[in-house]
Amino acid sequence: MSMVPPGVVTQKNVTQKITSPIASSTPASQPININKILEVIRHQESRGQKNPYGFSQFSGKKEIGNANGAYQVTDAELKTYSKKYLGRDITPQEFLSNPKLQDQYMTSKVQRFSNMFNFTIPEIFGAHRGGIGGRSNPSYKTYIDEATKLYNTV
Repeated sequence: MSMVPPGVVTQKNVTQKITSPIASSTPASQPININKILEVIRHQESRGQKNPYGFSQFSGKKEIGNANGAYQVTDAELKTYSKKYLGRDITPQEFLSNPKLQDQYMTSKVQRFSNMFNFTIPEIFGAHRGGIGGRSNPSYKTYIDEATKLYNTV
Protein backbone atom coordinates (compact mmCIF):
# COMPACT_ATOMS: atom_id res chain seq x y z
CA MET A 1 0.00 0.00 0.00
CA SER A 2 1.51 3.34 -1.00
CA MET A 3 1.69 6.33 1.29
CA VAL A 4 -0.16 9.43 0.09
CA PRO A 5 1.65 12.70 0.88
CA PRO A 6 -0.18 15.10 3.22
CA GLY A 7 -2.61 17.38 1.44
CA VAL A 8 -2.95 15.08 -1.56
CA VAL A 9 -6.49 14.11 -2.45
CA THR A 10 -7.17 10.53 -3.47
CA GLN A 11 -10.03 9.22 -5.58
CA LYS A 12 -11.52 7.77 -2.38
CA ASN A 13 -12.23 11.19 -0.89
CA VAL A 14 -13.17 13.06 -4.07
CA THR A 15 -16.85 12.65 -3.25
CA GLN A 16 -16.47 13.79 0.35
CA LYS A 17 -18.91 16.44 1.55
CA ILE A 18 -17.52 19.21 3.68
CA THR A 19 -19.69 21.18 6.06
CA SER A 20 -19.03 24.90 6.12
CA PRO A 21 -21.04 28.05 6.75
CA ILE A 22 -22.81 29.00 3.53
CA ALA A 23 -23.53 32.47 2.17
CA SER A 24 -27.05 33.80 2.46
CA SER A 25 -27.80 32.78 -1.14
CA THR A 26 -27.47 29.15 -0.09
CA PRO A 27 -29.36 27.48 2.78
CA ALA A 28 -27.19 27.40 5.93
CA SER A 29 -27.73 23.68 6.44
CA GLN A 30 -26.51 22.73 2.96
CA PRO A 31 -23.13 20.96 2.97
CA ILE A 32 -20.51 21.81 0.39
CA ASN A 33 -20.52 19.11 -2.27
CA ILE A 34 -17.12 19.02 -3.97
CA ASN A 35 -18.37 17.13 -7.03
CA LYS A 36 -21.03 19.79 -7.64
CA ILE A 37 -18.48 22.57 -7.22
CA LEU A 38 -16.14 20.89 -9.72
CA GLU A 39 -19.01 20.37 -12.17
CA VAL A 40 -19.98 24.05 -11.94
CA ILE A 41 -16.40 25.32 -12.35
CA ARG A 42 -15.86 22.99 -15.34
CA HIS A 43 -19.04 24.36 -16.90
CA GLN A 44 -18.19 28.00 -16.18
CA GLU A 45 -14.60 27.73 -17.42
CA SER A 46 -14.98 25.39 -20.41
CA ARG A 47 -18.36 26.12 -21.97
CA GLY A 48 -18.73 24.59 -25.38
CA GLN A 49 -15.40 22.79 -25.47
CA LYS A 50 -15.58 19.28 -26.95
CA ASN A 51 -12.56 18.23 -24.87
CA PRO A 52 -12.39 20.65 -21.94
CA TYR A 53 -9.61 18.69 -20.24
CA GLY A 54 -7.31 19.19 -23.23
CA PHE A 55 -8.25 22.83 -23.84
CA SER A 56 -5.65 25.58 -23.39
CA GLN A 57 -5.83 29.24 -24.29
CA PHE A 58 -3.90 32.42 -23.63
CA SER A 59 -5.03 33.89 -20.32
CA GLY A 60 -4.75 37.46 -21.54
CA LYS A 61 -1.77 38.18 -19.30
CA LYS A 62 1.73 37.23 -20.42
CA GLU A 63 3.00 36.98 -16.83
CA ILE A 64 0.53 34.21 -15.90
CA GLY A 65 0.69 32.27 -19.18
CA ASN A 66 -2.01 30.04 -20.57
CA ALA A 67 -5.24 28.95 -18.90
CA ASN A 68 -5.31 25.16 -19.01
CA GLY A 69 -7.76 22.31 -18.93
CA ALA A 70 -11.32 21.96 -17.79
CA TYR A 71 -10.83 24.40 -14.90
CA GLN A 72 -8.67 26.91 -16.83
CA VAL A 73 -5.82 26.83 -14.31
CA THR A 74 -3.02 29.15 -15.39
CA ASP A 75 0.61 28.22 -15.91
CA ALA A 76 1.55 30.55 -13.05
CA GLU A 77 -0.95 28.94 -10.67
CA LEU A 78 0.35 25.46 -11.50
CA LYS A 79 3.92 26.56 -10.90
CA THR A 80 2.98 28.09 -7.54
CA TYR A 81 0.46 25.59 -6.17
CA SER A 82 0.86 22.16 -7.79
CA LYS A 83 3.21 20.95 -5.07
CA LYS A 84 0.78 22.14 -2.38
CA TYR A 85 -2.27 20.55 -4.01
CA LEU A 86 -0.70 17.44 -5.55
CA GLY A 87 2.43 16.82 -3.50
CA ARG A 88 4.74 17.47 -6.46
CA ASP A 89 5.50 19.98 -9.18
CA ILE A 90 3.77 19.43 -12.52
CA THR A 91 4.05 21.08 -15.92
CA PRO A 92 1.16 22.58 -17.86
CA GLN A 93 1.66 19.81 -20.46
CA GLU A 94 1.31 17.10 -17.80
CA PHE A 95 -1.77 18.85 -16.41
CA LEU A 96 -3.41 19.04 -19.85
CA SER A 97 -2.72 15.40 -20.67
CA ASN A 98 -4.24 14.00 -17.47
CA PRO A 99 -7.94 14.65 -16.67
CA LYS A 100 -7.70 12.76 -13.34
CA LEU A 101 -4.82 15.00 -12.30
CA GLN A 102 -6.92 18.08 -13.13
CA ASP A 103 -9.80 16.81 -11.00
CA GLN A 104 -7.41 15.87 -8.19
CA TYR A 105 -5.80 19.33 -8.28
CA MET A 106 -9.17 21.11 -8.13
CA THR A 107 -10.53 18.83 -5.42
CA SER A 108 -7.54 19.62 -3.25
CA LYS A 109 -7.89 23.35 -4.00
CA VAL A 110 -11.60 23.38 -3.09
CA GLN A 111 -10.96 21.39 0.09
CA ARG A 112 -8.28 23.90 1.10
CA PHE A 113 -10.61 26.84 0.49
CA SER A 114 -13.31 25.15 2.56
CA ASN A 115 -11.25 23.63 5.37
CA MET A 116 -8.42 26.10 5.85
CA PHE A 117 -10.20 29.34 5.01
CA ASN A 118 -13.77 28.31 5.87
CA PHE A 119 -15.01 29.80 2.57
CA THR A 120 -18.67 29.64 1.61
CA ILE A 121 -19.74 28.26 -1.75
CA PRO A 122 -19.79 31.70 -3.45
CA GLU A 123 -16.40 32.52 -1.90
CA ILE A 124 -14.95 29.29 -3.31
CA PHE A 125 -16.10 30.29 -6.80
CA GLY A 126 -14.64 33.79 -6.38
CA ALA A 127 -11.34 32.48 -5.01
CA HIS A 128 -11.03 30.07 -7.92
CA ARG A 129 -11.67 32.88 -10.39
CA GLY A 130 -9.42 35.52 -8.87
CA GLY A 131 -7.35 34.08 -6.04
CA ILE A 132 -8.01 34.51 -2.35
CA GLY A 133 -8.89 38.20 -2.86
CA GLY A 134 -11.23 37.30 -5.72
CA ARG A 135 -13.89 35.96 -3.41
CA SER A 136 -15.09 39.50 -2.67
CA ASN A 137 -13.88 41.32 -5.79
CA PRO A 138 -16.84 43.18 -7.38
CA SER A 139 -15.47 42.49 -10.88
CA TYR A 140 -16.15 38.77 -10.34
CA LYS A 141 -19.73 39.27 -9.11
CA THR A 142 -21.39 38.00 -12.29
CA TYR A 143 -19.19 34.88 -12.38
CA ILE A 144 -19.83 34.18 -8.69
CA ASP A 145 -23.59 34.77 -8.97
CA GLU A 146 -23.91 32.54 -12.06
CA ALA A 147 -21.82 29.78 -10.50
CA THR A 148 -23.73 29.89 -7.22
CA LYS A 149 -27.08 29.79 -9.02
CA LEU A 150 -25.92 26.82 -11.11
CA TYR A 151 -24.63 25.05 -7.97
CA ASN A 152 -28.03 25.45 -6.34
CA THR A 153 -29.82 23.97 -9.37
CA VAL A 154 -27.48 21.04 -10.17
